[in-house]
Amino acid sequence: MSNKIEDRGPQSMRRKSTATNAAPLPAESESGAQPGIQRRYQEITARIREMLASGALGPGDRLPSERTLAERFRVSRNSVREAIRALAEQGVLESRRGDGTYVREPDGESLAAAFVAGFEAQRHRIAEIFQFRRMIEPPIAALAARHVSSQWLDRLKVLVCDQHQRLLADVDDADLDVAFHLEVARASGNQVVVEALNALHEILAETRSSFLQTRERRSMAIQAHLRIIAALEAHDPEAASEAMRAHLHAVEDAALGEAQSQTQRG
Repeated sequence: MSNKIEDRGPQSMRRKSTATNAAPLPAESESGAQPGIQRRYQEITARIREMLASGALGPGDRLPSERTLAERFRVSRNSVREAIRALAEQGVLESRRGDGTYVREPDGESLAAAFVAGFEAQRHRIAEIFQFRRMIEPPIAALAARHVSSQWLDRLKVLVCDQHQRLLADVDDADLDVAFHLEVARASGNQVVVEALNALHEILAETRSSFLQTRERRSMAIQAHLRIIAALEAHDPEAASEAMRAHLHAVEDAALGEAQSQTQRG
């Protein structure tokens, strides 16, 4: 589900945006007078760099208005203004009086630096989301092992079979991966858990982006899902928790590289 950046200058070409689908930042008052405002504008800066790295914005493009960005990220316009000012000082953006803010035509060095910063910000965010998933999903699996019924086990097995068919056909299976983890949550018997995962769907989906989905990772995920099912079928909470934890560690390593993900877990 990609959005188009509509607020562009006359020389800009419209590009489909993937970075702008990232989940909004936590709500902030318009005054921005809160202790975390400095960190907030730094996060917005990282988001804009992600837009540059993904191709959602390119040289000569005009940024959406401060108001549009503030609404998109659910932050104050003050925070957006600080982020734009910081990027302008770094030579990434330029403000034209009466005409908005544009992406500068960079030299090779500054362009490379912008791309590297954008990718690093994106990788760091994905690592944090994996960390969050490790905090909540193993206990959910343990709870599911205590309450899972044969009906839910059958559903999980069907999903894994469908994943295997998609893998053989080289067809994306991210939706089936989402469905598997959601079915594990439903098997826990706790409706609040299901509602929480649904509410967090957009954030968690960032760890399933297509650019992270290698064939190796998808194959590993299928085998891990089978191990989770086996633990659930044995009604072994400890084994289910450990199987889920090992699964998340493995997909993080595959997505981000073992060295970096180990450092992030530090």
